[in-house]
Amino acid sequence: MKHTISCIVQNHAGVLAAIAGSFAEKGINIASLAVGETEDSSTSRMTIVVKSDESALDEVVAHLKDHGDVIDVEDIEREDMVERELMLAKVRAEGEDIAKVMQLVEVFRATVAGMGTDCLVIEMTGSEERVDALVRLLVPFGILELARTGRVAVHHHEEPDLG
Repeated sequence: MKHTISCIVQNHAGVLAAIAGSFAEKGINIASLAVGETEDSSTSRMTIVVKSDESALDEVVAHLKDHGDVIDVEDIEREDMVERELMLAKVRAEGEDIAKVMQLVEVFRATVAGMGTDCLVIEMTGSEERVDALVRLLVPFGILELARTGRVAVHHHEEPDLG
């Protein structure tokens, strides 16, 4: 089963390696990992997507809760989150194919981020499923390069103030 782990951590060197290592120790492969500063520059949010059974994941989450650099960690339920992914795809596009690719860009509310003599760089932000759908439709044109951020996610509701 796929899980999205949201982890707020201290923002300093070595934390990323330590957190990723906690998953590796339990044999859990990280499908995607996105990290960036939060509204407070002394902390970062790590959004970690894994496929794992509940028991192994519960052990990792419990271990992370005890880690000195971890401020908060939780497995976000899919229905409780807003999630997005950024994708950049360099696609071969010449002649009539340019118009066909541009139609896909419009339908998926993507943008053309760059243009070469025989290619377009497509930028899209959306759910993992929508990004996957656009990638599948771009494959026949020839994807020359593909870069994806992986999922970033937050709760869509306001957390109660427990302080």
